[in-house]
Amino acid sequence: MTLPNSGSLSFTQITNEFGNRGSLGSYRVNQDIGERNWPLDEGFPTSGSVSFSTFRGKRRNIVVDCYSSGGSRVSAESRGRTTVGGGPSSTSGARIIIYINKTFTSDSTQSRNRCALRTGSFNNAAKMDIIMGNSGKIYGGGGNGGNGGNAGEEDANSGNAGQTGTSALGLQRNVEEIVLSGGSLIRAGSGGGGGGGGGAGELNNSEEYGGGGGGAGGAGSPPGSGGSRGNSAGEVDDYGNNGGGGSTNNGGGGGEGATGGEEENNADGGGGGGGGSWGGSGGSGGESGNGTGEANDGNSGSTSGTGGSGGRGGARGSGQEQKDGGSGGASGYSITSNTSIPGVSGGTVQGPTGANQGVS
Repeated sequence: MTLPNSGSLSFTQITNEFGNRGSLGSYRVNQDIGERNWPLDEGFPTSGSVSFSTFRGKRRNIVVDCYSSGGSRVSAESRGRTTVGGGPSSTSGARIIIYINKTFTSDSTQSRNRCALRTGSFNNAAKMDIIMGNSGKIYGGGGNGGNGGNAGEEDANSGNAGQTGTSALGLQRNVEEIVLSGGSLIRAGSGGGGGGGGGAGELNNSEEYGGGGGGAGGAGSPPGSGGSRGNSAGEVDDYGNNGGGGSTNNGGGGGEGATGGEEENNADGGGGGGGGSWGGSGGSGGESGNGTGEANDGNSGSTSGTGGSGGRGGARGSGQEQKDGGSGGASGYSITSNTSIPGVSGGTVQGPTGANQGVS
């Protein structure tokens, strides 16, 4: 627990908090943990004189090992810990420092609350800070692209929506400060593109059907997968394409919509939407089918993390059906929290933050 700021202070209280190092001067530590030097506590001198008053208001620091290896879907509470100065290992009343200097990634579960790295609760700790080294990177996963709408059997379907990206850092308790170094990065996963809508013309006597192109995967780690093209019944000149997968930095490209029809070529699928990105390029929207149905191209993915929407299917003739493309998926969070978001300094943070949004 924190040593008193006023009143009596004994050597026994100091040793209970920091361990017995023999003399007051021996507490001037500058300990190498994770290739970084740490003092006994914030503001504690590493040289010069030390007196009883130097210890007032100080508490033991425990550094959590998110620096020797990274991982996917990690809880920091499960990692090893080192007490600065070799004192007691109990986290009760201590300052917890999660030190991050490796890469952490998410998975393909499409939820904004799904995080690459979670703090854990450390319920009995007095304080928690997060410090990132130059090699520290945390990535949310990209959202999958939506499937294109089917066309056939006397109807057509809308494209499916792109999936949301997942989140990078999840705070499961109050954190006082997040400090990034110049090369460190916290990036939200980007949303997938929506699938293109299907088109069907002359439904009462028709072989003119065009399925929508697949939406593209959003950027992230892992990146989102592209959606499947829609099925096209009847005589089809071009069945269109699946959406492209994203990459760590860039969104994938939307799939082309089908060109449907036996001779008239007048029922076309909409193009799939491009995948979103943070810090890279949004994926291009897929082209619509190139008959005369006048379907719409898919929209490009945003460089603000949102997937592009799929294009509307198009058709001509009696009883036509022209279905809309699916909406683009939303970005995940760069930092999401069960409570509030603290101040963040240094480095690069890409993506929205989500206070009181939950962590999983």
